[in-house]
Amino acid sequence: MKLKAFVIILLVVLSAVPVVLAEENQTAVPKGKAYGLIESIADRIALWFAWKDEQKLTMMNRIQEKREAHYQFLLQNNKTEQANRFQERTLALIQNFEQQRAKIQERLQTRLQNITGMQERVQERKQIRNKSAI
Repeated sequence: MKLKAFVIILLVVLSAVPVVLAEENQTAVPKGKAYGLIESIADRIALWFAWKDEQKLTMMNRIQEKREAHYQFLLQNNKTEQANRFQERTLALIQNFEQQRAKIQERLQTRLQNITGMQERVQERKQIRNKSAI
């Protein structure tokens, strides 16, 4: 039931995106270099569904690069106020990414320690078997 409600809410939100875009397109920058709302939403959804840590890290870097390029694009088009607001949101997002990166780094470190421990135990068992076989 919760999944059904989530899907319905997601569809309603996504169907409202074109209406929001129509309002934003009155002062929107050309689509060639702009990082639009739909692309931003798609990136966030893709990041949310990424299960592998390496994939998440790659996606976070790509999103960060896109946002930086869009910020520069806004500055080049003399939209400094819009660029400043966008940069504030980007900085908040980057802080969130840094927290996620730290958590991923901790998980990877724990995995590495577990693998090292397992390798040591395997070596110990091999040595015990070799001694008992002799």
